[in-house]
Amino acid sequence: MPELDWRQNQDLRSYAYLHEGAVTAISKSWPLGPVLDQGQDGSCTGHGFAAAVSSVHPGVNHHTALAYYELATSRDPFPGDWPTADTGSSVNAVMRAGRDLTLVSSWHWCTDAMAAADAIATVGPVVIGIAWHASMDDDSGPVLNVDLGSKIRGGHCVCLRGYDAATGRFRLRNSWGIGWGDGGEIDLRFVDLDALLTEGGEAAVPRIR
Repeated sequence: MPELDWRQNQDLRSYAYLHEGAVTAISKSWPLGPVLDQGQDGSCTGHGFAAAVSSVHPGVNHHTALAYYELATSRDPFPGDWPTADTGSSVNAVMRAGRDLTLVSSWHWCTDAMAAADAIATVGPVVIGIAWHASMDDDSGPVLNVDLGSKIRGGHCVCLRGYDAATGRFRLRNSWGIGWGDGGEIDLRFVDLDALLTEGGEAAVPRIR
């Protein structure tokens, strides 16, 4: 399994930049570039961000995602910078990296699933960092198996590229190659996203230039 290197870095100042939409429940799906594979690199924040960026710039690739991750590790408060010392990074750090690269004009935070659904409907894909429970390793079904009672194996960053109001499910793009899930994607229930964010996850919607 790839390294699980998302790390929580919630800054209280972020609460001044919350996504405040019309609280809609509109179905929306953003086309993204190819599914990427981070391999054994713990670069999930770079790859999750790259997936969101590919909604505007479909040419991003594995090397682009690694560059995002490298810069993010120099923008977070954790010791060690990739590739010499990989100690993980946060969604907030990769958003800052995107800003430094002039890819992102701003980003806002979603504190619950409804805000994330509205952000997808009105702005673009949402990048999330969440605790990865052992149950979530099961990618055989159409929906991610989120059992908060199962062991937390680490933290992982992925991209939510769509929301289906009829089913109450988000479409999750992972970075573990096309052999994972349904061609690299899986559905995530609204209630499960709420639970994962309540557990301490991060969810940011960047405005991609």
